[in-house]
Amino acid sequence: YSFYGRQVVKACVGSSTHHIDISAEPQFMKKMEADFHDEARDKGVMVLRACGFGSIPAEMCLSFLRQHFQGDLDNVESFLAIKEGPQGMKINFGTWQSIIYWLRHCSEFAAVLRDVRGVLFSRPRPPCNWRLPERCFLFRSEVADGWCLPFPGSDRYVMHQSDMLRQQLFGVKPVQVRTYMRAPGFFTGLGLVFLGTIFGLLSLFSGGRWLLERFPGFFSAGKVQRGVPTREQVSSCSFTMTMCGSGWKENPALNSEREGDK
Repeated sequence: YSFYGRQVVKACVGSSTHHIDISAEPQFMKKMEADFHDEARDKGVMVLRACGFGSIPAEMCLSFLRQHFQGDLDNVESFLAIKEGPQGMKINFGTWQSIIYWLRHCSEFAAVLRDVRGVLFSRPRPPCNWRLPERCFLFRSEVADGWCLPFPGSDRYVMHQSDMLRQQLFGVKPVQVRTYMRAPGFFTGLGLVFLGTIFGLLSLFSGGRWLLERFPGFFSAGKVQRGVPTREQVSSCSFTMTMCGSGWKENPALNSEREGDK
């Protein structure tokens, strides 16, 4: 989508045609919002992004948690666990390329975010009563029942955007969100942190990106190969997503002495 997505969105909006995709690059999605929001709104066109594995499951889990949380939801931690089937697991090469160039342009995200924030959201985000703490790169979670590390997908960004839109339209208070993934074990988690660090550094340089695209299997421990996964691999793999939310019994704005309710 970083290479070809803009042309498709532009053509759809220009011809008053709805657009839906499975993009997962936050900076691409932000740029499309900044460039085509007004025109799409004036023409009554819907541009729906991230409608695949990222980030439909996360949105559904958050919606379910909101409906069943007994109180004022304040923050959410999401834990993704992927189960590999007997046929193994293979990541699409296109997904691999998307991650490479998402990290390549990650430094642009903050600037794009500043440019588009006023275009979409006139209401400022309300102050947090309690800041959700940042976790280590590898930590043990009782909720996920395993070792976890930060999940670099688009889920957190998409849930944040949806929450901000709910605030603008319906006055619903946004929640803080952190997304993580569960590793099969401690040493596997360490390996993922190591590979992720190498991947992130190489993606910043043209020579490094060439290596990542030329030898995807080496830099992904064999999980990425050119081509697509087989039908057997897709059908035998599964995932679970667990969300843990916390908040207050009542809206803390109604009573400043709410520290014990969290």
